[in-house]
Amino acid sequence: MISFAVSILFASAAVLFLKKRMNWIKRMILAAEAIPDIFIITVLQALVIYIYKQTDVLIVKVASLGDEKSYVLPLICLGIPASVYLVKILIKTIEEEGQKAYVELAKAIGTSPVRILIFHISRNAFHKIMINSKTLVWSLLASMLIIEYVFNYPGMLSFLLTYRSPEVFLMAVTILFLPFFVIYQSYFLFAPDLIKGEKG
Repeated sequence: MISFAVSILFASAAVLFLKKRMNWIKRMILAAEAIPDIFIITVLQALVIYIYKQTDVLIVKVASLGDEKSYVLPLICLGIPASVYLVKILIKTIEEEGQKAYVELAKAIGTSPVRILIFHISRNAFHKIMINSKTLVWSLLASMLIIEYVFNYPGMLSFLLTYRSPEVFLMAVTILFLPFFVIYQSYFLFAPDLIKGEKG
């Protein structure tokens, strides 16, 4: 959710105020997407350790140990790739929608760019995010195993590797995937056509 909020703010600011630098922003996004998750994790852990050595202040825990769990750094390591992916999707969607007739009409009658973005483009952008978020979810689940291992965090995926019985696997997979299944099916079944971009 934090990644979603950050990506909306960044993409909106980029489209509204940084149009002249959009090509540079897109190149930066492509470069950021090419960075492996393990590199991001290693750099952030090294940065925290460096700050600790210089200031004797541990801003976040770099790994879980016993009852002391590392929460913030794993969330950041998951959030960075998610934010980059969502920003790419949002910028692409906003630019595509900006060339459509209804946006041109809104501009012609004097509607402000901010109002067009919030009240007209946003619903189509949200629908495309929902469609593309399936890829994002699978990517994050793949990253979770690396993060659980590097941060010594006893998560769901490491639990599955430790206890490999069919019953445990079935229960864990059900707990993990059922919420996503319900969310996506509910959206595509019950979301208004206007939100899904099928009318209006």
